[in-house]
Amino acid sequence: MAKLEDNLNDIVVGIANYLSSYLSLRDDFGMRSFYGESFTLAFLTQMNMLTDNVDVKLRRAFNKKNRNDSQYHWEFNNYGMQEAKTTHSNNLKFKNTSCTNWTLLRANVRLRAQQDVELAHSEIKNKLNRMQLSSGLILDDPGVRSFQYHCFSAAMLYEIYLNTKNDHYLTSFCKAVSFIRHFILPNGDTLYVGRGQHQSFGYASLVYILCAYFSITEDNSVIGDIEKIVSLINSNVKDDGSLPLVMGGGHEPIPHPDNPHQNHEYPGWYAYNNYFDYLPFAGLFLKKAIDILKNAGEYTVEYSEQAAYGDKYFRKYVIGNTIAVLSKPGGYWTNDLPIPYIYKEGKILTPCYCGEQFGNSIYSISGIPLPQYKGLSLRWKSKSFFWRDTMVLISPLGILFRKVKLTENLLEVDNKLFSLLPFHDRYLFLNKSTYINSQYSFEKMGCEYSPAGKLYVYESKKIGRLTLEL
Repeated sequence: MAKLEDNLNDIVVGIANYLSSYLSLRDDFGMRSFYGESFTLAFLTQMNMLTDNVDVKLRRAFNKKNRNDSQYHWEFNNYGMQEAKTTHSNNLKFKNTSCTNWTLLRANVRLRAQQDVELAHSEIKNKLNRMQLSSGLILDDPGVRSFQYHCFSAAMLYEIYLNTKNDHYLTSFCKAVSFIRHFILPNGDTLYVGRGQHQSFGYASLVYILCAYFSITEDNSVIGDIEKIVSLINSNVKDDGSLPLVMGGGHEPIPHPDNPHQNHEYPGWYAYNNYFDYLPFAGLFLKKAIDILKNAGEYTVEYSEQAAYGDKYFRKYVIGNTIAVLSKPGGYWTNDLPIPYIYKEGKILTPCYCGEQFGNSIYSISGIPLPQYKGLSLRWKSKSFFWRDTMVLISPLGILFRKVKLTENLLEVDNKLFSLLPFHDRYLFLNKSTYINSQYSFEKMGCEYSPAGKLYVYESKKIGRLTLEL
């Protein structure tokens, strides 16, 4: 087994051992789960580590779930039981959530079961026609540019292609993987845009689709990308073999509450996140990734050079060992990187922003670094676009021109705001001792939260040029 497979296998075995040990001492997970039982059943079965005792507990807990609950995850549980080689219903039922990743999952389940095949194809084609952009990015809903759910949707596309051998699905899958590869940083950090930033669900999906892509293309630079991401995941493995739900997100005490998005101990968690859904999901998809690599034949590790990139939504700058990614504001809060996400020499110097935006949470629109007036963000009802090297944001409250200049050791943000209102400039940083060089003075103004944890807020009463030493 190659070193990469060894490293992946160590992670997968660690997760399996943790789940087995945890359940051997308890009757069930002891906290909310939507599909953790079916995925754990599938994962431990495929690992040949499912004991009779744990099998009975998982099936008992699974059978006790309320199928009439509007939150019952039919699509995921159908898939999990298919992976476990257990059919729990001859007549498939679905929750019919309309977002892209659920739609492609639902179609995949139908095709695997050979039920409503024509409907499955219709759902796939309609969704791809509307939600996959020319860049290859798969939107999860209109206005939802989630890298995590892009990766999972691509994973479902790959499996749909395996079931159908339809070249149209293969082309869509390859475009999707080519897109996300632009954003893989040298330390493996990738999922810093959109709903589900930095979560294990997305990283497991990413490893899986990269392994699948390598099996198709035999491009050894893909192996280099996989190695980076596996190294990132490995750096987050806990002493007991488990993974956090959010990579680098904090302590994440177990058991977790049913409203983790309202709790400062769970930065980056959403209202629907459950630890024992995401952990067996990660184990299962990393195990499936290993199986692809084993069957892919010989490979070597090569690395593609970091390169600049731009499309309608994103700008990526590469200057020596410094990389910066901008994502224009609009749609879900977590789409926004109006101050670039900066990598330099193995470290992330600036954060991603926001998190769960529905209901009460620890996140707010004030957690996005855009000018504010009395708590009202310039983002309000705004439209934005890139014009050459300038991000333009047009709001009923004013018009912002933000020009970013990057060198290896310096980030310069030049702002010009045209508004009748006295807006304040607003920035958020990972470190409360961040040194800001500006033509105007800045004051520390409390904190906000994101999947990166606590962010420290700095405000200036005037809009102008800001310089950060990197």
